[in-house]
Amino acid sequence: MSAYTEIRRDGFISIFGRFLTDDRIDRIEGSQLRSMFLPKLSREGQKALRDNRNFVRSQLKHYGVQIDGKKFFGNGTALLKAALQAGKCDQVPDHILELQWQMHEEWISELTPEQLSSNPEWVVQRYFLSAGKPDHTKTTTVVGIPLDRYSQYRSGKVMDVADKITGLHHRKALGPKTQVIFMGWNQAAVEKAAKQHPTEEARRVKNKEDERKRKREKLHTEHLNSRSQQTEDMTPVGSYIVDCEFIETEWPSMADDLRLDIHKTKTPSVFKADFDFGVFEGVMIVCADEAALDAYCTEAEGDFSDEEDEEDDVPTKEDVKLGTKRKLPAPKRVGRPKKSKAEQGQPRKYLLKLKGRETGEGMICYEATSGTINFKDQAFARFKGEADISGIGSGVSFLARKISTLPGPSRNDWADYSERQYEKERINRWR
Repeated sequence: MSAYTEIRRDGFISIFGRFLTDDRIDRIEGSQLRSMFLPKLSREGQKALRDNRNFVRSQLKHYGVQIDGKKFFGNGTALLKAALQAGKCDQVPDHILELQWQMHEEWISELTPEQLSSNPEWVVQRYFLSAGKPDHTKTTTVVGIPLDRYSQYRSGKVMDVADKITGLHHRKALGPKTQVIFMGWNQAAVEKAAKQHPTEEARRVKNKEDERKRKREKLHTEHLNSRSQQTEDMTPVGSYIVDCEFIETEWPSMADDLRLDIHKTKTPSVFKADFDFGVFEGVMIVCADEAALDAYCTEAEGDFSDEEDEEDDVPTKEDVKLGTKRKLPAPKRVGRPKKSKAEQGQPRKYLLKLKGRETGEGMICYEATSGTINFKDQAFARFKGEADISGIGSGVSFLARKISTLPGPSRNDWADYSERQYEKERINRWR
């Protein structure tokens, strides 16, 4: 269940531990109802009636009081007073209490482990209580509640709840990824499960990582096999899977699917790479010639869209009339450029400049940093990269393996990470 659902039955709703009528009204304790309506209607009672015209009907339903339609007048105040004076709202009937617990148990039974872990009371109610009382029928049941590895507050809360139930044992176990609170009636079974957790989780983590590596290697191998007969037009352009030991160590939860896609640009021998390194994403400009790389980045700094219509760059009559100074755009190249000598014999070592944003707070790092890319051979099937990445580290090494000669769609431009865009987003955050 990806979202919390409601359990509906016999005119009642159960959700988040609340038991409501179908008018979405909670039950008010009988003593409080008395103070609201007897001996006369209080301000609190007036507000309750004003806020919901079905307040009286809902309270009587909560207490199992049958309503005679012929005696219900106005907002039902007189009928509720009579029920209170007769003691009909002093106690909730057993069949309604039983219905309330059954619906709550049904709601809890549909929760995912993640949803359950947010409220330890629900865990206890689902596995160790029946009709609100300790359930010893499943004496061998041991339940593990996974929590964030460093969530001391939540683990303490879980154990506090377990301590309130006589005979319910609990043990905490710390694994490579998570800490787990094991709970059960059988102390030996609970201790055994806690003792085994670190080893078993380490095995699961390793199996998952091995499977991830196999799948990624398969993608690369399939690409190599498909290109084995090709000897011409090999270029860096394509889609790559990336492995970065530093990111995998420091941010393991964000290192599963690092990617990089290299595209041609309209400038011969200059390439643009969209990259997603989990904790940091952005654009690289790649070129073997340092002067050409610097020139392209300088020009691209002012381009806010490669697809911008040329007519948008033509000064309007109003611009001329008012003497408005407009920065003339760099001339756009038309058609496909001829291959340069560099492209006819692609180099294997490239320089790069990169900009991007960290994915946590979404902050743009507009100052370009540098790095290098070294391809293993002229097949351009794999390379080793090294770059300074703002907020991540200097000289961060990464390995890339090509899985397709067709890069994924380009989502960003160099100018998307300009100082101008940084200031725009900074101002918008304070609005």
